[in-house]
This record gives sequence, C-alpha cells and structure tokens, in this order.
Amino acid sequence: MFRVQKSVQQVGPSTIDRGPQEKPMGASLTYLLRFNNHGEDFLEQIITGDETWVHQYCPETKAQSMARKHPGSPTIKKFKTSTSSRKLMATVFWDKHGVLLLHFSPPNETANSAAYQTTLKKLMRAVQH
Repeated sequence: MFRVQKSVQQVGPSTIDRGPQEKPMGASLTYLLRFNNHGEDFLEQIITGDETWVHQYCPETKAQSMARKHPGSPTIKKFKTSTSSRKLMATVFWDKHGVLLLHFSPPNETANSAAYQTTLKKLMRAVQH
C-alpha cells in the first residue's frame, strides 16, 4: 500500500531568496548616488558592452550579377540569398559619445578567457586614443 502524506509549505518573506533581485538594485542605487555626487563627470566613466552571434554571408550585388551576362545569353536563375552556417561573435562597446569598439571574433575562435582578454586589450587601446 502507498501512504499519501500532505505537506504544505508556507511561502512568505522569510523563504524567498531576494539576493539576485537586490544586487542590480544595489548597483543602480550606487550609480545614482555617484551621479548625484559627481554629475556629468561620472557618466564619462561608464562603458557598456554587449555581444551577439551574427551569420556570415556575402550577398551578390546587382552589378556583379549583371557583369557575367551578355545580351544574347539566357537569363540566369537567381537563388534566394541564405545565411551561411558560419557564425561570428560580434562584440560592441560604447560610452555616452558612441561606439568605442566593434570586434568580430575569427570564425573558429573559442570564446574563452584568452579571447576575452584580447578583446579587452583592444578596448583599452580604443579608450586611450
């Protein structure tokens, strides 16, 4: 025989983990206080970055496709341009004035700490100039 036992757990303020929610809030408050104390000078110090995968493809221009055709030749069948199976990691960093660095990782590069260090060194050079 199976025994069924009911268990009721009360969910309340003491059982909810607020850690992940409070960290961004704390950082936001810190930035707000720094902006309040230092104003526009503080905004000069903020650099934001993001990365995304982009498909690599080389579409043919109309001029390139017409260059191979002469008036008496049959029409060339055009195929729909499709994205390649090759993807690149695009990383972009910007500040309040605009883009500082746009970096495309080589096609077969592994995203590891060495690759990130190389990208960050490029960012440091871009910020210094």
